[in-house]
Amino acid sequence: MQQLMETFPGEMVHRFCLQHIKANLVSSLGSRKGVKFLCERLGTVLQERKFNAFWENLGERSEDAQKWLSNIDRSEWTLVGDGCHRWGISKTNASESFNNVLRGARRLPVRALVEATLEKTIRIYNRDYDAILECNTALTPAADKIFMKYRARAPSHQVLRCNPWTDVYEVKTSGRNVQIVRYAERACSCGKWQTFRYRSYVLLFTLHFF
Repeated sequence: MQQLMETFPGEMVHRFCLQHIKANLVSSLGSRKGVKFLCERLGTVLQERKFNAFWENLGERSEDAQKWLSNIDRSEWTLVGDGCHRWGISKTNASESFNNVLRGARRLPVRALVEATLEKTIRIYNRDYDAILECNTALTPAADKIFMKYRARAPSHQVLRCNPWTDVYEVKTSGRNVQIVRYAERACSCGKWQTFRYRSYVLLFTLHFF
């Protein structure tokens, strides 16, 4: 990884899987009530104020755990320090799923491995083909479900101020937090837009329901 980062400076970053961070934390310090949960929250929150609140809570529960995590660069295991490089993905679940697909075939000769992979790919495609034909939404079912969740939440938000010349919106959430939406920059102070790369029409459609 280090060699790749040196070969392609600025194009690659090194990140840790949050699941492995939690496992190593417990392995090093033992299981302590609430520590794994706080580690999960610290790794996945997108706002600095939330991170600081969970960090303080962790220190109250276990100074050892706080010290242990302090030895890891925040950019390598938290989304708030990630710089939006990994699209909100905090764990290597996709890689683990791929490894699971190839379980039992990894020790085969190269030709047999390629054939086994092809056969599994065809089976997956055939399995999902009917569902693909029946899909009548612009987004995939999984993405559409997320969008509808945010759409249902949108009426509880309120646009306090907006600047049509700069496309900057001041939005008050249902939790009474105020977020700044920079539409032209595709960014929001909540961190979700730039982290998850939501398309602009999604936010525009959502703002319509405020």
